[in-house]
Amino acid sequence: MSKEITSKTKRLAQIFALLEQGPILVQDLSLRFGVSFRTIQRDILLILNTKMPLISPQQSVYKFAEGFCLSKINLSNLEAALLVISFDIAGQIGEVFAPAQENISKRFIPKSFDHCIFGASRDNFAPDYTLAQNLIQSIENCYIVQVFLKDIKKKRNLYPVKLLCLWDKWYVVSVMPSGRISYFNLENIDNLKIPQNAKTGANNIIFHPKAFIDWAIWQKAHQWVIDLNPDKNIKN
Repeated sequence: MSKEITSKTKRLAQIFALLEQGPILVQDLSLRFGVSFRTIQRDILLILNTKMPLISPQQSVYKFAEGFCLSKINLSNLEAALLVISFDIAGQIGEVFAPAQENISKRFIPKSFDHCIFGASRDNFAPDYTLAQNLIQSIENCYIVQVFLKDIKKKRNLYPVKLLCLWDKWYVVSVMPSGRISYFNLENIDNLKIPQNAKTGANNIIFHPKAFIDWAIWQKAHQWVIDLNPDKNIKN
């Protein structure tokens, strides 16, 4: 094993140990390990590529999502570090390892979501389902969209980040800049528009999704399942 990989593995193991204790600041880690800010950022990105529930409550601050710890999935800090390194190496080798990586990543996602489809593609919808196709385009390009909600007969700006299927009904997940997560039934949406940017004259307004919001959406979706089906016995 090269010195670079050995050094990175040891650093990742220590980063995991610090994450288990609470939030970490990228700048503090940079000083602690005597490496550049960008090096720590790359370390964080490698961890995120494994789908571990790392969230960013504020810029350059990271922590594990509430309720998650490595011991729950029977991983030590060093084992977690080696897992991250193996993901990185497998990614460089090629797509042949993608299915194995995906199977490992699923272990970090909350259980009891067999009734959900999280993150839709165009293949999930008929080509003539214009609303869904436009929402997927907006999600891919981070467009703010304006919709008319039939139930309250009002217009609303959405910040779409995911499409989610719960009990055979499709919802768009919107995450406000404040971090507030909302979901809207596609059957209740009408007249989707992509507003024009008045400052630049562009025919869209781009927003920046909150970093690493996926885990929070999964947790929220679990509550939505309970709300939508109170008679179902659902365990986390």
